[in-house]
Amino acid sequence: MGQGAVKMRRIVFLAVAIMTIWNAALATANAYMPEGKFIRYDEAGLNRLRQAAKSEAVESVLVKSLGSHANWQMKQPIQFVAEKTGSADFFANGGTKNDYASLSIYYWPDASTPFGLPYIYKDGLINPERADLSRYDAIRLEKMVSAVATLSTAYYVTRQEEYAQRAVLWLRTWFVYPMSRMNPHLNFAQSVPGKAAGTPAGIIETVGFIQIIDAAMMLEDYPGWTEEDKDALRHWFKAYLRWLADSPLGIREKAANNNHGVWYDAQIAAYAYYIGDTDLMRSVIGKNAYARIHKQIRPTGEMPLEMSRTRSLHYVLYNLRAFVTLARLAEKVGVNLWDYETEDGRGIKKALDYAVPYVLGEKEWQRHSVVPEKEHIAAVYLAMAGNHFRSERYLSAAVTLLGDPAGFQAVAVRSFSRSFPGGR
Repeated sequence: MGQGAVKMRRIVFLAVAIMTIWNAALATANAYMPEGKFIRYDEAGLNRLRQAAKSEAVESVLVKSLGSHANWQMKQPIQFVAEKTGSADFFANGGTKNDYASLSIYYWPDASTPFGLPYIYKDGLINPERADLSRYDAIRLEKMVSAVATLSTAYYVTRQEEYAQRAVLWLRTWFVYPMSRMNPHLNFAQSVPGKAAGTPAGIIETVGFIQIIDAAMMLEDYPGWTEEDKDALRHWFKAYLRWLADSPLGIREKAANNNHGVWYDAQIAAYAYYIGDTDLMRSVIGKNAYARIHKQIRPTGEMPLEMSRTRSLHYVLYNLRAFVTLARLAEKVGVNLWDYETEDGRGIKKALDYAVPYVLGEKEWQRHSVVPEKEHIAAVYLAMAGNHFRSERYLSAAVTLLGDPAGFQAVAVRSFSRSFPGGR
């Protein structure tokens, strides 16, 4: 081979190498563009909404609705885990008033046994005993998350400090004050009377704490949310992370092959994000997320374990919410789960594309559901996906699920819908 040919070959090789690096850099830059610091909101979109609300009628209506919900929350009593009196079994098993307790929601008394024990499983049918505030805390937790999310969002958008003050009181009551705070474990969550004091599945009940992370960040500039408060909340989540990682219940929940496993990873990643542990975020995403996509999503986009449930569409969307949350968090450490596909085509987008026609009413869900479903909470996650993929179709699905705009869920959807051209 002549010198000219060798030189030309080197030039071609160098050009190819440069283009490969350049294309990889572009792909990385385009794929990993975290939309601000929040998880369930687009920060830039939310800031534009806050500014536009002062002059644009649509946003003003939305903010007025948010304020109405916040004003209602201002009147609601603060609730906390130490209010319960508990049951004899709960205290006999070592429970204290500061320990979170709940009932495994699909378990019912067995009519054929004395005292109904042990309870038996009826998939999809929620036992109303879960709402017994003398024994269980699930309703209290739901009320706390809703109040804090609404009030912190209202503060961030309107800058009215009374909303922040109330949100801070909720947070201190649940996570800071020794007499009222929840202990950072779930040893007594989703108990099964006559069978188990607590179960691994109970860990999914703190999924709402991911919203608490956003709320805490929204309150960062409020003087009444002190450095001591912030340190206390981070200390609580550090302790909770240790329990999730090391406890027998946490280890078993991590091994779950359905939505419980994905939500476990999403919680670990979210709490690690809040305390600044990016190594833990990368670890849980790198070790688990790809395997969960491979195991749980078929090349068609179907999720068999969720579709086999008696509330099948609900659980399909519920698992999508978990995967989307994990994808959002992965962005923040430079990992692109959104566009990841296995060799045979399994991926988050494939699962979205499978579900969206049913959300839009283009296809009729053929599987039976034992209860009617309201899936408005899933709207935020479809809006996240719409923002990442620049998809008006996903955004339309989000708006369809949202229904009548109200409260912080509508604000979150709107923040993502304003984040790309045509999203208004």
